[in-house]
Amino acid sequence: MFTIRAKGNSPVKPYIRSAGLNGKEMTGTYFTHQELAGGGELELVMSDKPSSTFGTGKEDRPVSSINDHLIVPLPYVTNNRRTFYDSLTVEIGDAVTGTIHYTADGRDPDRNSTEYEKPLIFHQTTTLKAMMLDNGGEKSGIVTARYIKIPKGRSIRLLSTYSPQYSAGGEQALMDYIRGPENFRTGRWQGFQGRDFEAVVDLGKTEHFSYIAIGFLQDERSWIFMPEYVVFFVSEDGKTFVPVGKVINTVPPDEERVIIKDFSVNVYPKEMRYVKVFAKSRLVCPPWHPGAGEKAWLFADEIVIK
Repeated sequence: MFTIRAKGNSPVKPYIRSAGLNGKEMTGTYFTHQELAGGGELELVMSDKPSSTFGTGKEDRPVSSINDHLIVPLPYVTNNRRTFYDSLTVEIGDAVTGTIHYTADGRDPDRNSTEYEKPLIFHQTTTLKAMMLDNGGEKSGIVTARYIKIPKGRSIRLLSTYSPQYSAGGEQALMDYIRGPENFRTGRWQGFQGRDFEAVVDLGKTEHFSYIAIGFLQDERSWIFMPEYVVFFVSEDGKTFVPVGKVINTVPPDEERVIIKDFSVNVYPKEMRYVKVFAKSRLVCPPWHPGAGEKAWLFADEIVIK
C-alpha cells in the first residue's frame, strides 16, 4: 500500500513546502515506479507560498527518456502527386540529423544505397524507396512511393457531373493508374449521385487495343450500388461511336459486403483513338432499402484500355 498525506492542506495552502518519502526528506519533485510499487508513505507539508528551495534545482526535475530499442523516424517525400505526364520533381525530407539513402528501381535501400543530396527528377514510372540513417548508424524503416507516368496525349472528357464531395482529384482521376480501395472515404473514388455515368477517353492518337474495362464499387449500406449495365463504344473521329460490348451487372443490390468489380470486354483488335464508356445507374435506392426512393450513388474508378 502507498499512502499520501498532505499536512495543512487547504484551499489557501496549495503549495508544497517540503516532502518526505518513508521518513526520508526529498529534494526532487518525483519518485520512481519502483518506490511506488514498494509501498510506503509520502508526506507533503503544504504552504500558502511557493517554496524557494523544494524542487528548484535542475537535478530535482523528472526526466523521461528512451534508451533501449531506439526508433529512427522514417524519411518523407514532399510531393503528394502520384501521376505525371512529362516529368516530376520529388524531394525527400527527414526529421532527424543523419543521411537518407534511396533506390529508384524497386529494390529495398540499405546503408550502401545512393545518398540523397538534391531533388530527384523522374521521367518514367518509378518506385522510390528511402530509409534514414541517424548519426549513430541506426536505420529507420523504409518508405515507399510509386510515381506513374501517364502516356502523353491521353485525356478524358466527362459527360456526367461528379459530386464535389467525391471528386477523386478531378477528371483525370479515372485514368491515373491508381485504383480505389474498398474504403470509398479515402477519396480515390469518383461519385455520381442520382445520374448515369458517361465519359470519353482520347488516347491522343490512333492506338491498337483489344481490352476495355472500368471499375465500380458497391457499398449498399452507404447507398452506393453497381450500375445496371455498362456499354463500351469506340470511334475514330470522336463524333461517331460504335458499340463494341455490353456488360450486365451480376452483383445483387442487397449484397451487404463491400464489392469492387471491373466491367470489361475483350474486343476484336481495334485501331481507334476514342473510347466511350456509359454506365446505367439505378438512380434511386430500391424499395427495401432504408433510403428507398432517395438518390443512389454510382462510384467509378479507372478506365483501363489495353
